[in-house]
Amino acid sequence: MFGFKAGKEYEDANATLFETNKILWKMILIETFVILALVFGYLNLKETVSVRLDMPSKIYQSKDLTIRRGLNWADASYYEVWGRAMAEEISDFSVDNIGEKFAILQKTMRPSQALKKDKEIQDFIKSAIQNRISQDFTVMHVAEPSEIEKGKFRVVFNGVATQKVGTKEMPRKECSYSIDLKIYEDGVLYVEDFGTNCMQ
Repeated sequence: MFGFKAGKEYEDANATLFETNKILWKMILIETFVILALVFGYLNLKETVSVRLDMPSKIYQSKDLTIRRGLNWADASYYEVWGRAMAEEISDFSVDNIGEKFAILQKTMRPSQALKKDKEIQDFIKSAIQNRISQDFTVMHVAEPSEIEKGKFRVVFNGVATQKVGTKEMPRKECSYSIDLKIYEDGVLYVEDFGTNCMQ
């Protein structure tokens, strides 16, 4: 029932096991080398990958601000900060600075969108200058940025507008501004669209 290997048979079995062990050790060494190379490569990659994070020159936040941003995504705080910066840029204007303010907005727009909106913007600027319209807008509430389509977020700012036409002060009114923002594959944030009901 029980048997044991001896002589040549034992030596052959032993040699086979020895060769198998050598192969296994070589595989372990190769796998260890590959793992070390991958770890080293990952650490180097981590050091070289960077995301350019542009932020507005002014950030108005009443709460502690934590922003998370990846290459082509960001959290709600990032969209809120940029949306607010753009809304404040175009919602407070006078005859003297309206052209400059909307030029800043157009520079942040995706070029194809800026071209589509150019006539509307130029007509608005011309009308404001001809009618000597100025406006101050105070933000009262910022809605949580909402995704209106894949990767495009809309930020709505509700507030109170005070307008002057010439020297005549108009009644204060509640109105809102909306800014649509999107980060593209190259990591650049663009204004996609904007709108207001303050000028109605």
